[in-house]
Amino acid sequence: MTQNNLGRAYFDRDVAKSWDNFAQSGTNFQWFEPPIYSAFIQRSNRILGESANNIENAIAAYSAALQVLTDSAFPQLWASVQMNLGNASSYRILGERAKNIESAIAVYRATLEVYTRNAFPQNHAETLFNLGILYQDEKQLDLAYNTFTQAIETVEALRGEIASGEEAKRKQAEE
Repeated sequence: MTQNNLGRAYFDRDVAKSWDNFAQSGTNFQWFEPPIYSAFIQRSNRILGESANNIENAIAAYSAALQVLTDSAFPQLWASVQMNLGNASSYRILGERAKNIESAIAVYRATLEVYTRNAFPQNHAETLFNLGILYQDEKQLDLAYNTFTQAIETVEALRGEIASGEEAKRKQAEE
């Protein structure tokens, strides 16, 4: 868990820096809901230097955590660390871009073996969304479409389980 938290700290350091840069640009971002600015941060361009080192340190920390957290012994924690590793790998600056994306795709696919639609539907949808974004960025549009379709189906299944009214269902669908 310490290695995972360390990796998250390195990765979040870059996320915070990206958000600060955006906020300082003079853009009015007061109306942004967390999913919107989170999407912005995920799409923000990273600069070489400290950012590259932070991402490399995050990847190293996640990889160290996965030496202890196996999918058979700690499936939920393993999947959480895998998700973090996939996120960091997808933003990796150093190395060959195609290999970094290929690595992130493999990690997300492995994560889906634990984050199944039945066991962890919200995590399942989030993982599918991240995977779909990678496919989309790589112009693998058929795979992106199919992956996003699966994510939407999972969200709709979750939405159908909400018994507290249309407003709660609308909010869940937005998330």
